[in-house]
Amino acid sequence: MQKYLLTFCFLLQSAVVFSQKTDTTALFAAFDKVVLSPKYKATDPGFAVMVIKEGRILYERQRGLFNRERQTPFTPTSVVNTGSVTKQFTAMCIYLLEEQGKLSLQDSIQRFLPELPWFGHRITIKHLVSHTSGIPDHFEIANLQGNYKEAMTTPAYVLRDLRKYPVLSFPPGTDFSYSNTGYMLLATIVERASGISFRDFTQKNIFEPLGMSNSGFYPQDAQNAPSYEWDAAKKSFKPVKIVPNAVGAVGVYSTLRDFFLWDQNFYKNKLGKRDSTLIERIQISDTLLNGSKVNYGGGLFLSPYRRWEQTVSHTGGWNGYLMDYRRFPNSEISIVVVSNNNFAKPFPIADTLSDIVLKFKAYKFSHQPIEGITAAELQGVYLSNNNFVHQVVEHNGHLFIVPPFSKEKGLELFFISKREDGRFSFWDEKGEKVFFELDDRGVAKGFYWEGGHFFKIQNRFYKKMDALPTLSQTKAVTGKYVSTSRKQRLKIKYSAKHGGLVLKPIFFRKYPLEPLGGNVYRVKDDTVIVRFENNAMQVGNDWVYGLWLKKK
Repeated sequence: MQKYLLTFCFLLQSAVVFSQKTDTTALFAAFDKVVLSPKYKATDPGFAVMVIKEGRILYERQRGLFNRERQTPFTPTSVVNTGSVTKQFTAMCIYLLEEQGKLSLQDSIQRFLPELPWFGHRITIKHLVSHTSGIPDHFEIANLQGNYKEAMTTPAYVLRDLRKYPVLSFPPGTDFSYSNTGYMLLATIVERASGISFRDFTQKNIFEPLGMSNSGFYPQDAQNAPSYEWDAAKKSFKPVKIVPNAVGAVGVYSTLRDFFLWDQNFYKNKLGKRDSTLIERIQISDTLLNGSKVNYGGGLFLSPYRRWEQTVSHTGGWNGYLMDYRRFPNSEISIVVVSNNNFAKPFPIADTLSDIVLKFKAYKFSHQPIEGITAAELQGVYLSNNNFVHQVVEHNGHLFIVPPFSKEKGLELFFISKREDGRFSFWDEKGEKVFFELDDRGVAKGFYWEGGHFFKIQNRFYKKMDALPTLSQTKAVTGKYVSTSRKQRLKIKYSAKHGGLVLKPIFFRKYPLEPLGGNVYRVKDDTVIVRFENNAMQVGNDWVYGLWLKKK
């Protein structure tokens, strides 16, 4: 009989966090302890938070300055850049147009973008909405090539770039890869399907019906929304250089008070035909061709928080602004945190506020001996197809999943059982399940794990890397490589100084390569993965993994 080792400390707690009899004094004090922490100074660029409960603003508080030069503080009506939280507004436009009969999510993108070439596969509007199109993020490619230009934020550039380089990372519908490019294309589709500008469509169909009078893509107050970057070396803030918004992927300016109106529309829809169907559809996860859910709907991530509370959320960042917006629909609780700097990051703040308002307690586990295999045999470096790297290490008989080449402790694993299908199942300490698979020789082949990342894709497999390459194997891949699709030239050289391979010319931030195992390397201190195969080299990260260069 399977032994369930996970004990939830919240089992006796009601799903309803509050009641009218609850004294909110202690709750607000706990919130204040987070927001008013001494690490955040009132004289520095700051942040604002809002907690919504059952149709009312339960708590809102601001810390620090909205405009440092003018010495104006953050307020609930400060106009902020929502970054990629914009994507849910873009997706809503698509669903509204489908409701109006002006398009279908199953339409080929060429119906509205006829200037785009054939990619070798049929790409639908739905593929763009769910990030399953295979179209790589052109900003990430530019970062890989050291070739970023402000023109890349324009629709004309995106269409021209895709005509020039019609290369997919994977066949549509077979994988998930976050793509700002896809959402910029959606904005153009909205314009062509509706016959009016994207700005005017959102204003007429979203912001005005909801009374979001301080929201839009180019509000007048946007010019007064400065942002700042923390310089750790100088221990001071400096203004962020503002670049044009990549409209569709980012670009909505709003306030916390306006966002309250957007949040409430998920419970009582006022858009389109004003029924619940529109809201239901935008919150349905897309499914890959293999049946795996991507846990992403229309510009919304759909996954449990701490494994038990259903969450609808998205984060964003652009021009120095960072935002975290999450809803817990079963409890009718929402949390919005936005900052105008990279020091007061909203994401850990939102996590802490979520734990407080949901009364979350850490999971408790008990250790059981691993049956049928030792912890040492599961050690190694593991890599997913979309370039996420993890190490599994053993320490005093216990297993941990550790970020690559990190000194962090990582997440401890707790053995559950050896299943009938041959998999070895574990809990990680956050309550996510990990399944190890062995090959016919009884050697670890890899593991399945949805944890560890914001993108929680079902059935994500991490393959165990082979042994580190020998010196002769390392030197065998040196030479010149050329990409015909991106007109990129690279040299792979062996450097005795660096004790391994290096990339030249340097188009990564750092160029020495660290071997992961077999023919796979990682750019040192970076997330870029380099794979050598059949006299070719693939370069990429989790947003771009179809960039191939052939050896000359």
